[in-house]
Amino acid sequence: VEHSAVNRVVIGSSPIRGEMGSGDRAHFCYMGFAGQSMEFVCTDELKEYMTHKKLRNIIVEVVTSDYSEFEITELHVHLINDERADYFVNKKNYKINETDFGRVLLPGFKLEYEDRIFFGLKKHWIFKSISYSGVRHRMV
Repeated sequence: VEHSAVNRVVIGSSPIRGEMGSGDRAHFCYMGFAGQSMEFVCTDELKEYMTHKKLRNIIVEVVTSDYSEFEITELHVHLINDERADYFVNKKNYKINETDFGRVLLPGFKLEYEDRIFFGLKKHWIFKSISYSGVRHRMV
């Protein structure tokens, strides 16, 4: 299967072929659930932060809170260490997607994905977090 300038693989396997994208972002493309093609994009700034923190796993976690009369469900995207990643893979059925910038862990159930999933570093004063787009929780 021939593809252009990005890695295309089946989720959970290794790259078939690919090249790095140009500019300040790494591009990797995957065949997602039900054959949907997904491209993972990461800024150089986030890659440097991950290297500095010695963390290589980005996890997309669905978090639910029901402390009141209604329930709130949202995505929490953050970095985790290898030990915690193993826990999510073995106990919670998360799937690992290997990329050049690290590993992206997605839950075993279906979320809504766009063709491109973007990860960046968001800074507010002294706090840093991961910004993302292209993935969202499916509302029932």
